[in-house]
Amino acid sequence: MRLDQSAVCFEELVEELPSLWLKEFAGLTDEEIFQRFDHLLYTGPLDMIFDPERAEQFWRFNFLTNWGEHTDGFKGYLIYHPEGEVGMMIRLPDDSLVCRRIDPDLFVHVAKGFVDWFRQESARLRPED
Repeated sequence: MRLDQSAVCFEELVEELPSLWLKEFAGLTDEEIFQRFDHLLYTGPLDMIFDPERAEQFWRFNFLTNWGEHTDGFKGYLIYHPEGEVGMMIRLPDDSLVCRRIDPDLFVHVAKGFVDWFRQESARLRPED
């Protein structure tokens, strides 16, 4: 995936943000939610990993994973907590797990800022016809 695809992914996350929660996450810490995603999408039983309906349900929470060379080694998920915070859970290349919660308005502002910057730079660097 190229950097332009990352811009598309950020746009999609901004649109989907309010829906990024499942009742089954209630009572779990962000670390436990990350482990649940990791198990269901990568390390769990193959019938669970390859169940298209179940996989689709969880892939929509993807954040940075396979977004391109610029995020190689990172695995992340994004959730929208019912109490109104965005939870970012990211496994770094050194295998440490970083979980942070931020205000949704801040996430939207930064995501849109990246997309705007990317589009401006793409237009500026595009060769003249």
